[in-house]
Amino acid sequence: MHIRLTQERDLPEIDHIFKLGCEYQHQEGNYSQWHEGYPSLDVVRDDIKNGYGFVCVLDESDCHEGSKLQAGAVVGTYALTPHEVAYDVIKEGAWSLEAPYQVLHRMGTIMGLGAGKFIIEHLKHHYDYIRVDTHESNKTMRRVLTKAGFAYCGVVFYEGYGDMLAYDFVHVAVRPL
Repeated sequence: MHIRLTQERDLPEIDHIFKLGCEYQHQEGNYSQWHEGYPSLDVVRDDIKNGYGFVCVLDESDCHEGSKLQAGAVVGTYALTPHEVAYDVIKEGAWSLEAPYQVLHRMGTIMGLGAGKFIIEHLKHHYDYIRVDTHESNKTMRRVLTKAGFAYCGVVFYEGYGDMLAYDFVHVAVRPL
């Protein structure tokens, strides 16, 4: 697998991933975070325009005989932004650092291929400080973040969505003593 910038041609595959993600979250009991119409392809188009959109793509070595997916297939998507206004105020805790950070948004994958783990490990390898939030009902994302070494930091609030659980990851090289 590899990561590349999202392109307009990826939109149908991203739309499919968002629909699968929404269905999966609803099965988990999470009806608040992703809902009908969000995330939308208009948001992804803005990510493309701003250079924030990324996709996880299968390589030839990832494809197995009999697989429906071929090399070049988009199996994950996410946005990475340099700041989030909602993170300026955190309740019931604190961020690990007050330093420049990258924010992971709208991560969705085709389940069972390891794309989520690949994306998280890619981010941890390329960025020193990452922040992310998720809904309390998004058990899968919470488990992925915890397993990947992200620390729970507190609660951030989004107008229209409510409280979200906030996590961050600090690369060992920049952790305070």
